[in-house]
Amino acid sequence: MLRFWLNFLNRNVFCSQFCFLRVIFLCLFIFSFVSCVSFYAQKGKKEVLDYYFADKYGNKIDKYGVNGEEFIYVILVTKNLIGEDAILEIESGDGNCFLYNGKYIDKEIRFKIRRNTQKLKLYIYDSTNRWHRELKERAVRAKAEKEVSVENLKIRGKRKSP
Repeated sequence: MLRFWLNFLNRNVFCSQFCFLRVIFLCLFIFSFVSCVSFYAQKGKKEVLDYYFADKYGNKIDKYGVNGEEFIYVILVTKNLIGEDAILEIESGDGNCFLYNGKYIDKEIRFKIRRNTQKLKLYIYDSTNRWHRELKERAVRAKAEKEVSVENLKIRGKRKSP
């Protein structure tokens, strides 16, 4: 990339007559690159400051259900974790499951943190909704296929005793 700009400046008649313009242009180019790199450098302790559930208006909630609520938000407040991969484990002891990004979720959500205040939209699973049931069936089938393939690997890996 730098070679391209040097060739461009050497061919340009205007810049070849004024060598100082070439030097200024290169300095600006280098400083802009350095400033972009330092902009993304994050220093300090990486931590999760807070997390909570919120309704569609952004108000904190303690309980949720299918009583008229289609979705809820999980708000995750972090410090210096932008760009990190995260796993949100969900305990579904009360039988509530969720849909996230068009997938049925019953245990965990994997996502990349993009902001210091990350907002995840979780649709509450509704068994009367045909689309929700179909997504759950797909997830159960995929999980069963994955378990069968793991069992096949275990069977193939065993040595037969003589």
